[in-house]
Parts: sequence; C-alpha cells; structure tokens
Amino acid sequence: MHGADLLPYFAQSGDTETRARDVASALGRDIGSGSINAVRGSLDRLVGTSRVQRAGRELYCAVTP
Repeated sequence: MHGADLLPYFAQSGDTETRARDVASALGRDIGSGSINAVRGSLDRLVGTSRVQRAGRELYCAVTP
C-alpha cells in the first residue's frame, strides 16, 4: 500500500481523528491484522513526511494549515 492511496481519505475527513482500522475499512481493504499493519505503516511514513499528523496513540488526522 502506498501513502498516496490514503491521502484522499484524509482530504475528505478533515480534522477527524481516525485509526488505521477505520482507514482500511473506508478504503474497502481487509480489516485483518496484516492489512491494518500495512495501513499503519503507510500512515507512519506519511507522518514522517508531514502529510498526515499523529493525533494520539494510534490516531491520525489530516494536517491542518
């Protein structure tokens, strides 16, 4: 999974805090542990490049200007 696949979700969600499981489900991905871990890894890379921000433990949200 690429981080760019997740950006449209965050563009629509605004400042709503969300979990990797919710992102995977919204994108129609399997919500098994392997898929959720893949989404979480992509989210962590997006946090590292400041394209998504961490809102809390295992919570992510869009970067607000």
